[in-house]
Amino acid sequence: MITRTLKQLLRSACFIALLLPLATAAGGEAPVSSLRQLARRADLIAFGHCQSAQSGWDEQHRFIVTTIRFQPRRTFKGTAGDSVTVKVLGGQVGDQAMTASQSTAMRTGEEAVLFLQRSRFGDYFVIAGGADGKLPVVRSTRSGRPLIRGALSLDDFGHLLAGPTEAQ
Repeated sequence: MITRTLKQLLRSACFIALLLPLATAAGGEAPVSSLRQLARRADLIAFGHCQSAQSGWDEQHRFIVTTIRFQPRRTFKGTAGDSVTVKVLGGQVGDQAMTASQSTAMRTGEEAVLFLQRSRFGDYFVIAGGADGKLPVVRSTRSGRPLIRGALSLDDFGHLLAGPTEAQ
């Protein structure tokens, strides 16, 4: 039987492993200091999958923007319908491609936990923290359960976001 202290130690180790990639941001941006800080910025935090990803030019034909239809399966913060629209900078239209240093992409069928903020410019979300706001999810080869970055269960992730409780 695992003691409460050992469970707390294991959760702390998973939290540190999850934060290591968030410790520094590319392109001279200010680092995201913690997962909880990123969570505070988000209006919606959800695990789900990309139903579709369509790239196109913005209205002024200056930037390529990819519109993602994301189907949440589990929410950790906020509420979501059957699917939400997420827009990210970058993508490919014909033979023209564009990338942005702190942006991220999703492929159809890809699973992830997304930290989403409502856009000020329309009825859609953007990914909070850029690339830091997307946590890749893979399925366990043994159980088939979703694991964040191949190591952290969704339940443990929920506990990490909630932080320590009085009972612990």
